[in-house]
Amino acid sequence: MRLFVLLVLIFPMMAMAYEEKSDDHNFLQLGIITKKDILAGRKIYNQNYVDYVPKSDPIQAIHNCSQPVEIKVIFGDWCKDSKKHVPAFIKAMEFADNRAIQIVYINVDRQKKEPADLLQGLDVHSVPTFIVYSEGKETGRI
Repeated sequence: MRLFVLLVLIFPMMAMAYEEKSDDHNFLQLGIITKKDILAGRKIYNQNYVDYVPKSDPIQAIHNCSQPVEIKVIFGDWCKDSKKHVPAFIKAMEFADNRAIQIVYINVDRQKKEPADLLQGLDVHSVPTFIVYSEGKETGRI
C-alpha cells in the first residue's frame, strides 16, 4: 500500500509541458512488451523518456520499499496520455532501481479490448492505467 501512495505522489510530476495528439491506430505490437521495445518503437516515447527528470525524494522512497509488488502498466501506444506518462514512469522506475518491484507493460488497442486474454478481469476503462498488486491482490490503481 505504501508503494501505491508513492506512485500517486509521483504521477502528477510525470506530466510534460507539451500537448501530444492521439493516433488512430497502434504502431507497436499488442500485448506484453518490454520497456526497451516501447522506447525503441516510437520516437515520441524515447524523446519523452529523455526529457523527463524524476524528483529525487519520491524516487528514493520507492527505492527503499522492501515489499515485493507487481505493477501492470496498461497503455495504448496511440494514446497521448500514454505517450506522456509511460516514458516518465519507465525512467522513474529505472532511477528507483528496486528489484522488489516487477513491472509488466501491456499495449492495448483503442477500444481497450485486445489483447483480450491479458485484459480479462482488469476492468480497464482508460489508459494509461497503473495497477499495483501485492501478494497477488490488487492494492491500488491510477
